[in-house]
Amino acid sequence: MISCKNKNDLIIDLYKRHGDPSSTILTPVSFLNSIPEKLKDVYTSDSLSRVGYFEITPNEKIKKLFKEKKISEEEYQDFKSRIYLISGLSEDKQFFIVDENMNFSFKDDEVVFFDKQITNLTANNNKLIDSLFRNYLIPVSKVTKDFIYKDTVSLRFYPDANYFDYPESNKNVELKNRLQLITEESSYFYGEFSASPKEQFKVRVNKDGFFGDEFKFSNQNQKFSNAFYDSYLLKDDVKIGKEFYVIDTLILDPKFQLKLKKNNKIKQFGFRPGFKMKDYGIENLEGDKNKVSSLFIGNQKLLLLDFWGTWCEPCKELTPRLIQLNKSLNDNLGLVSVAYQEDIEPVKKYNLDNDIKWFNGIVKEKPKTNNISKSPLIRELRIIGYPTFILVDKELNILYKSYGNDESFDSLVQFVNNYLEK
Repeated sequence: MISCKNKNDLIIDLYKRHGDPSSTILTPVSFLNSIPEKLKDVYTSDSLSRVGYFEITPNEKIKKLFKEKKISEEEYQDFKSRIYLISGLSEDKQFFIVDENMNFSFKDDEVVFFDKQITNLTANNNKLIDSLFRNYLIPVSKVTKDFIYKDTVSLRFYPDANYFDYPESNKNVELKNRLQLITEESSYFYGEFSASPKEQFKVRVNKDGFFGDEFKFSNQNQKFSNAFYDSYLLKDDVKIGKEFYVIDTLILDPKFQLKLKKNNKIKQFGFRPGFKMKDYGIENLEGDKNKVSSLFIGNQKLLLLDFWGTWCEPCKELTPRLIQLNKSLNDNLGLVSVAYQEDIEPVKKYNLDNDIKWFNGIVKEKPKTNNISKSPLIRELRIIGYPTFILVDKELNILYKSYGNDESFDSLVQFVNNYLEK
């Protein structure tokens, strides 16, 4: 469903679609070493059962709202951030119980029994999981930066003894494995809309994804990309048909809607082919800032940005190929390597040891932390995997983007050669 407040806006109604295997997130249930006092009717004396939880909203988020006085004390005290579960063994059967109504009691909840052998057979076995374990639709409260809103989560729980691989095995570890539960969450919203009478599109929204609210778009008759690096964020430019829009607002009240605002600007900036790259400043190894546009030398038609790190073995494996590419195409293709790491000295040493002559820059942040980068260059270009290669022309149009290994590097080189032969 779509409505338009004016000819430049698209207002798309969003709804929850359950049971779609392409839109699920798997999370292990977190088990407790001690039982919270608020949980009633839990058999704490039973050594063959464990109590765990699936977290809906991290406690830090709701505490932050309360400290900032954006919610009342009553809202803070009433907020339920976790769904509790019991996982256990009973004679020749295994079972789990979900506190489905979130009342801190298991007496009024269904006990799900299954054969003990099932827990060793569920890994990557969707048919078996579908046949034995149902979806739970649970009304919950969630938080944004400013307020609490109502939502319904679609969850499925099932056992998986092989989810974790412990270095040592003993009876206690074996019991932990056997009782491990996995949460399969469908946390996506969908919308269908038309940008013109002949063009039908759909959007998938991941509320509270790794980078915040994440959006994917597709033609109605095509599948969404499942690539983790392929999502748009709020305020990104997105091309719908032949037109560009800004992902303007995700509306949560009174119903879920997405607002796309027509972008009439000449330049549409983004992170994938078909968009322009902003003229970012890149710090070189001496500490000076250089605009991307200034890094073209002579009559070079193309510039290849290589995002890497000395900690990244696949990055270093491609160094000989980059050196060869620089030698063979230097007149037409410029190279810019941007290291993502805290310490500059290993970068300088690596360049010296490998006789690397082209421009080298650095973003001084700690890799492998799963934190969102503070650097616009890394964040806005969605540099998530390493190495990443982005190819631009002199107008900073993004022509090609790839994630490095030998096969994808072959495709990149072929694209460059074909472009230069035109």
